[in-house]
Amino acid sequence: MKKCDILIEDCTLLAPDFTVREHQSIAVTGKHIERTDDARVMGDYEPLQRLSGKNKLVMPGMIDSHTHLTQQLLRGRITDEYPII
Repeated sequence: MKKCDILIEDCTLLAPDFTVREHQSIAVTGKHIERTDDARVMGDYEPLQRLSGKNKLVMPGMIDSHTHLTQQLLRGRITDEYPII
């Protein structure tokens, strides 16, 4: 059995490739995500704490506390446009 600090179970995950994955579990140790995978295959973790992610969206890496969601999702996807002076 692998150990982790927190296991978030059955959440919806916004992955780094901008895909939305349903019924995911996330194993966290310290400040690091150990693994994300389908909730059904994460039974090999023994967490100190279990959290239900049911009806929750997890967006790892969003550390800006003031976020305009559209700007964050489009970052790097479109060219920034500046007025020509």
